[in-house]
Amino acid sequence: ALFAVLAAFGPAIAGFSYIVSFMFKDHSRASNTILTFCLVGAIVLSTVLFVLGIINYDPTAQYPSACDYPTEDHPEGTCRSPGARTADRILGPLFRMVPTVC
Repeated sequence: ALFAVLAAFGPAIAGFSYIVSFMFKDHSRASNTILTFCLVGAIVLSTVLFVLGIINYDPTAQYPSACDYPTEDHPEGTCRSPGARTADRILGPLFRMVPTVC
């Protein structure tokens, strides 16, 4: 699995860098901007997704990470914060478009 992730990361970041570099006239400014964006993406966006996921995590539930999954005891689900679950579902795919967040 690790080899597959590393093999997929190379083309993803290369394509991302190539496309974004057209927004700049100076190659060094493009490189610095991409590096900064990827570092911020790796730190901030990953942390946001982690916090949104952990808010509703319940290790005692039948499905600990899927709080909106209906069970016999809780037909509406067991989410502590449905808004956080909705935000996680919306922002997750958007944030994962940044290669370093995957």
